[in-house]
Amino acid sequence: MLIYILKFSACLSIFLVFYKLFLEKENMHQFKRFYLIGAVLIAIGIPLITITQYVEPLNVISDFSTSPQLLADNSSSNENIINYLPSILWGIYALGVLLFGLKFGFNLFQIIFKIKRNPKLRTNNFINVLLKDLITPHTFFSYIFLNKSKYENQEIPQEVLLHEQTHANQKHSIDILLIEIMQVIFWFNPLIYLTKKSIKLNHEFLADKAVLNNGIQAKNYQHILLAFSINQREPQLANAINYSSIKKRFTVMKTQTSKQKVWFRSLILLPLLALTLYSFSDKIEIIKEANQIDLLQQNNSELSDKMTSQVISEIQDGASREQMKEYERLAKHYNSQPKKQRIIKQKDIVRMKYIYGLMNDKQKKDTEPFPNIPPPPAPPVSKAPQPIKIEVAPPPPLRQNATDAEKKRYYEAMKQYKLRAEKVKHVENIERLKTEKMAYQEARAAKLKTEKLGHKEARVAKLITEKGELVQVRELQEKERVLKLKEEKLVYKEARAAKLKTEKVERVQVRELQTKERKLKLKEKKIALNEVQKAKLSTQERIQVREIKTPKPPKSPLDHVIDMAKKGAKFYLEGKEISSDKAISVVKANKKMNISTKRKDSKWPKVYLSTKPIVIED
Repeated sequence: MLIYILKFSACLSIFLVFYKLFLEKENMHQFKRFYLIGAVLIAIGIPLITITQYVEPLNVISDFSTSPQLLADNSSSNENIINYLPSILWGIYALGVLLFGLKFGFNLFQIIFKIKRNPKLRTNNFINVLLKDLITPHTFFSYIFLNKSKYENQEIPQEVLLHEQTHANQKHSIDILLIEIMQVIFWFNPLIYLTKKSIKLNHEFLADKAVLNNGIQAKNYQHILLAFSINQREPQLANAINYSSIKKRFTVMKTQTSKQKVWFRSLILLPLLALTLYSFSDKIEIIKEANQIDLLQQNNSELSDKMTSQVISEIQDGASREQMKEYERLAKHYNSQPKKQRIIKQKDIVRMKYIYGLMNDKQKKDTEPFPNIPPPPAPPVSKAPQPIKIEVAPPPPLRQNATDAEKKRYYEAMKQYKLRAEKVKHVENIERLKTEKMAYQEARAAKLKTEKLGHKEARVAKLITEKGELVQVRELQEKERVLKLKEEKLVYKEARAAKLKTEKVERVQVRELQTKERKLKLKEKKIALNEVQKAKLSTQERIQVREIKTPKPPKSPLDHVIDMAKKGAKFYLEGKEISSDKAISVVKANKKMNISTKRKDSKWPKVYLSTKPIVIED
């Protein structure tokens, strides 16, 4: 579980870094919406994907055995140690899921309670829920929550209503519910909270874009956003205007993203997705099925020497120098040992037979003779248990002049004898069944082994035959492919030469026409310029009165403060430095505030606010 959480966090962090660097400030909000939801789902799914890799088989020979007593000691010592840490961690996780789940349910219940207990007014496809509380307008699916008095007095601007209707139209609440459920499951992961914040901010980008596309001026819309976002509380499960994101939204409103940028950044996601998929998915290695030579080596000890030499000689004719040196080294080593005490490893037998089968007749005469292989060990003794025979002696016969007590003891002894005889018979039957079962299993295993060996031999022969046929087919296909490529190349060269010749002639004709048109246009321009100059001279002689342009009306103090905030100015109230947001709220509250702006002796502009008269020094 810990490995899964780490992989999930790594994937999600990579997608979030890419989003913050390349996508967040771009005007491609619909794409960003699906990207953020997809990033969470892909990060959840990638660690669950398993990639299977096929590897070549390795011949591993173990020369050691594990002591059963040592294993028993280790297991007995490990059984006494109980690890309580997983139980504690799972308990903490379950408690967090419970608390966050209750919080999610409570927020959902609050919204449903508001919908049921307050008057509703349907307009088109939307339902306006009118509340008595002074709240910021927000949306949950098709329900738009508004202040009742402001709505009835028509104090809510049309731009704000259009903003909330866009949230309802585009079903942004689905994204919010999905990320809230992810937050309940992964409550301990801070990346989920960052993703949730980015999703909500992108929803605001989408709503702003829809409002501006309806022909509303950006400047007026920005003023409305500021007025409706200050000192307002944002609901958890609804889309509402958020003051903390106003600066970013103002910046993104002015941004224009071309289609080339969208396509380019979408293509970058493909290698990013491939990288995360390969890096954070599970990998399983599966040993490949042995090829023809491997099958031949594995079963060489069971096949006859005659069949082995025939099969190998079909695959390769003659052994190489390295193979001859290897064979001579092994053969000399085993031929030097006494015949009765000779011990040959299985892998060396397979290797020598393989190389010996590759040799031609001349190489076999010139090299070391093949060593005599000792007979295999005797077959294992049957593991089937021998039937157990238990003898039960009857009690001695009763004499003729037996007393009543002796008769009573005799009858009791006979009764016990019969009971023991029945038990012994039952035990013998059980042992007999066990013996028959073990004998049947051994016979069946021997039969399966024989059938498997015959199947492998037939498969090797079939593979060798198919290999020869495949080689011939591939040679013919390669020849046909080469001829076809040559023909296509000749046809392409001829067509290209003809096309270039035609294009060259057309290009010369086009250039001549363009030159003629250019000359005619130059003549026409000269004539038009002469006429315009003559008309200007005559007009200047007739008109001697200068046109006086009316000056533009000055900006309001609030507009001036907002513009300076966008330029990054520093604000001072009665000599103390304050933030741009505080300056905007102060000017809104007191429209008679004195304002002085200075740009000298500092890198950034400075704006001084004061209720007292400001003296301007030269």
